[in-house]
Parts: sequence; structure tokens; C-alpha cells
Amino acid sequence: MAKMNYDIRNKVIEIAGICFWYWDNFYSFLENCGIKRDHYLRYEGENKYKMMRNIIADLEEKDDEETLKEIVKNLYNLKSIPDPNVPDPQKSKNLLKELKEICGSDLIEKEIEDRKREERSKVFIQETSTKVQREQNLLELNNRFLCLFTNSDHQQRGFELEKVIYNLFHFFEFDFQKPYKIKDEQIDGWYKYEKFDYLLEIKWIEGKIRQDDLAIFDKKIDKKAKSTRGHFIAMDGFSDDAILSISGKEPRIILMDGEDLVYVFNGNISLHDAIKAKVDKLVKEGNTFYKLKKILS
Repeated sequence: MAKMNYDIRNKVIEIAGICFWYWDNFYSFLENCGIKRDHYLRYEGENKYKMMRNIIADLEEKDDEETLKEIVKNLYNLKSIPDPNVPDPQKSKNLLKELKEICGSDLIEKEIEDRKREERSKVFIQETSTKVQREQNLLELNNRFLCLFTNSDHQQRGFELEKVIYNLFHFFEFDFQKPYKIKDEQIDGWYKYEKFDYLLEIKWIEGKIRQDDLAIFDKKIDKKAKSTRGHFIAMDGFSDDAILSISGKEPRIILMDGEDLVYVFNGNISLHDAIKAKVDKLVKEGNTFYKLKKILS
């Protein structure tokens, strides 16, 4: 149970009876400390000494340490007596001074540190809660992804793969656009990474992607601004000649297969880091198909 320091408690009760002359001022002080009107009016008819003594006892009984602190802190912070018309102003000033001496000069610093500690605790709890929720959301996405492997309808499986990949981009908060058409040209998606725009192609066919498929995708990029690159996702991977065909002068397509996706969906690597790793290899080495397992092994 919360307890106010004995000496401080007695000094607070004495201040209530001597430093406050008008009841309205006293009631306003109590309310500023967080004490509700129906609480202090229970003791209406008592003098200010008894009212404060009863209020402190109630707060201690309820283990309301915060309000007890507020009473002491607000009295400590008074720069002058609350009612200058009190019968003995000098005694009132002396009482406030004595309270400060009992509390010590570090009361305000301690209060600031306590509040900082409470704020850090709230932030930690919020961040932990957010992290747990994000982990749960990614787990749900991963389950949806894994369920696709049991789908025998290849066309439907392909559509569902697109949806779960779109959700993956949104989960990692990419500036992302879903499929759109330009005349007769289908674009499976678009996102921005660093200073480049990436067109997205997603396929899940039987066997590896051939050179012709990459050539068609490369032509889509040709029709866009110079800042446009490509990101081709193929669950069963790419043939060697297909990879070679886009690995010449100024390569601009990064490739990702099902194994790469597994690492992202199960949380081994974030989508941001996965794309960064592939883009870095594309820029530095001209490597269009850098496997994520190389940085995870």
C-alpha cells in the first residue's frame, strides 16, 4: 500500500490548515492534484486539517501513489502562499520552506526522471506490442504463401501468389502499386526503391523461365523512363540462357525465385534487405540473380 513519508505527511496537513484561507482556493488545489469533487466533499464540514488528513488516508488505502505525489509536488512548486490573506503569512511561508527542506532540492529532478522512466516504459510496451503484432501478421502471410504449394489449380495458384506478394510489399511499407494495364501491356506491379522505379513480373509456371519470357519483360522496361528497372519473380527459377541474356551491358533486372521468397516470408530476411542485397550485386557486379541463401548461410 502506498504511504506518504511521515514527516512530509504531517507538513502537508499543516500547510492545508494554515496556508489556505479560502475554501474555493483549497478545493481548486485539490482538483489540480487529481482529487475529484465527490471525494473531498465527503468531508465537507470538517476543517482543512481533517479534510486533508482524511484524503491522504483514502489515497493510501487505494494505493494511489500518483495522486499522493501530485499533492506534495504541487505544494513544493508553490512560489508563494496560495492565499495572502491568511492570519499568519510568515508562518505559511515558513511551512512551505520547511516542506521543501524535508523533500530535498532534488524532488523536481526526481519527478522528471520518474516521468521519463514511465514514458520509456510506455514506449517499450508499445514497441513490444507492435513487434508482436507484426510478427503475427508476417506469420499469417507466410501461412498463406505455404498453402499455395498444395493448390493443384495452377492458374488459381498463380493469381493467389500475386495477391500474397502484393500484401508482402504493403507489409514492408513499400510505395507500391498493384497490377495495371497500358493499352495491351500488362504490368504485374510497380514499386519505388531508392531513386529507381521497378516494374514487377510474377510467374509460377511449370519449369524455369526461358529467355523469351525475360525478353518480353525487358521490352516493357524499354518503353519506360531511364530510371525504370525490373524485378522478375519466378517460383521455379530461370534457365541459364535466360539469366545470361540479361547479364550483358547495363543489366537492369533483378531476379528472385521461390527459395528467395521462402526466406522473406518466414522472416529470415526483410524484403527491404533482400532487395538491397540483390540491387547491390546488380550494381557492383552485374549479377542479376544473386541468391539470398549466400548471405544467410
